[in-house]
Amino acid sequence: MHSDKIIISSPGGLIGDMTKEDYINGNYSFLRNPIIANVFRRLNIIEAFATGIKRINESYKDSLSKPIFNVTNSSISVTLPIINKCDISENEKLVLNNMKENHSYNRSELEQNTKLSKDTLIRALNSLITKNLITKGGKAKSTYYIKK
Repeated sequence: MHSDKIIISSPGGLIGDMTKEDYINGNYSFLRNPIIANVFRRLNIIEAFATGIKRINESYKDSLSKPIFNVTNSSISVTLPIINKCDISENEKLVLNNMKENHSYNRSELEQNTKLSKDTLIRALNSLITKNLITKGGKAKSTYYIKK
């Protein structure tokens, strides 16, 4: 557990012909140990089989921060961002809605896309950085912003 996220790790990769996309979308489940799963089900520790990933995705569907699934041949980890209920202004929403994840933008691109004035955009960007919703990199004319 961290102040901004929870990381859940599981040794062992995907079983059978399950793909990373199948896992992330919660399409189907393959029980590693059906006996333990059945005991947990009878003790009401788990509510149903194969609902965890779907419930995680549903919990974050309206959130700006999304879970990160890291699936390798030897392990699976899920990083769950802590959702802080923070209010964002209309200008901040406009900026976020004009940014794609994993894509960097310079200020002039965002000005053009949002139609906000330079000063208004800078205030919105600084507020979004403070709220940990975007990151800022580079310096001076090389400054860029990335949606988290």
